[in-house]
Amino acid sequence: MSAKKRIFISSVQKELELERAAVASLVATDPFLLQHCVPVLFEKEPPASHPARQPYLDCLTGCALYVLIIANEYGQPDGDLSATHHEYRLAQRLKLPTVVFLKGPKDETRSPEVRALIKETKQDGYTYKRFDDRLDLQPLMLQALVRALDESFGIKATQAEISEGEHLIDAASAFESAVFPDLPGWKLDGELLAKFHRQIGPAGAKPDEQSAIEAMHSRGLLVRDPLRGVFHPTAAAWLLFGLRPADRFPQCEILVDAYDDTRISGRPKGQATINAPLPQALEQALKFIDEHTFHPRRVVGLNNLRLDEYPAAALREALVNAVAHRSYDDRSRKVFVRVFSDRVEISSPGYPPQPLTLAKLR
Repeated sequence: MSAKKRIFISSVQKELELERAAVASLVATDPFLLQHCVPVLFEKEPPASHPARQPYLDCLTGCALYVLIIANEYGQPDGDLSATHHEYRLAQRLKLPTVVFLKGPKDETRSPEVRALIKETKQDGYTYKRFDDRLDLQPLMLQALVRALDESFGIKATQAEISEGEHLIDAASAFESAVFPDLPGWKLDGELLAKFHRQIGPAGAKPDEQSAIEAMHSRGLLVRDPLRGVFHPTAAAWLLFGLRPADRFPQCEILVDAYDDTRISGRPKGQATINAPLPQALEQALKFIDEHTFHPRRVVGLNNLRLDEYPAAALREALVNAVAHRSYDDRSRKVFVRVFSDRVEISSPGYPPQPLTLAKLR
C-alpha cells in the first residue's frame, strides 16, 4: 500500500482552533480518510532539527493536499504576508490540490487583507464553500476531500465508504463535541492516556502523557486555550478518560442488576452503579455479568475448563454498542444491564445509527 497522503490544514491558528481540530479529527477517524490520509497541523509537528526562518513552509513542502480555512482574521504578518498567506502561495507553487472554505456569510466584516486573500483564491480559479461552525464544516470537508483524492490521485471511495463517513458524522452529537474550559486536560486518567497513545501512536514511541494529550488534540478530543496555553477536554474525552465522568454527567452511569428469576422480582441478588471512564466501565460491567452467570466445568484431556454461559465477545460487543451509540443528549436515562436466570438484557437511550432501524435489526 502506498504512503498516506499528508493533508496540510492551513488557517489562523488561534481564531480557528476548533475548526482545525474538527478537520484533523475527521481525517483521523473517518474510515476512508484514515486509510489513505494523515492530517498535518503545523503546531503539532515535531520541532525541526535545524533552524528555519519559516518552518511552517518546510512542513507544507512534504504534503500532498492543501486545505485553506478563512474567517475574519488575517494573522500576524511574517514579512509582507501572514503565515497562512505564505502557505497558500507555496501550495500554489507546488501545484498542490487545494480546497478552500470560508467561515461566515458576510465578507464586509473581514479585514482588507483577508478580502485580498479571498480575491486571490478566486483569481486562481478556486471556488469556496461557506460554513457556519465546525459541526457543518465536517460533512462539507468530507465531500471535498473525497472528491480531491479521487480527482488528483485516483483514490476513489466506494458508496458504502461514503455513506459510512456521513453516518458517523450524523451520529456525533453536539454534547460529545462540547468543550469544558473548567476541566483541564491534566485531570484525565494518566494511565488510560498512556495506553491510548501506545495503541494509536507510532511504533516505539514513548507513551508519555504529553504526547497522548497531543494525539487527542489532533483528533478533536482536546481543545487548546490559546490565552492560557492549556488543553480542555470535550465531553467525549471526559467520558473516555475522566476519572469519574458521571459526577459531571449523571446520565453516563451504567446501572447493573442481577436476578434469580426470569423477570424483575423482589430484591436483586447483585447490584452496582458504575461510574468510571468508559474503557474501565466496560470491564466492570463484564466482570459483574461474569460473576452473576453460570460457568459449567468441562474436562478435556487433563484440563478442567471453565466455560461461559454467554460468549464474552458477544457481551463486550453489546456493551460497546450501548455506550458508543447511546444518545448522551438525553440526560434523563442511563444504560441498564440486567442479568436474569435465562438471559442478559442491555438497554441504552436512543436509536441505532442510520441506516439501521429497529425493524431491520429484528
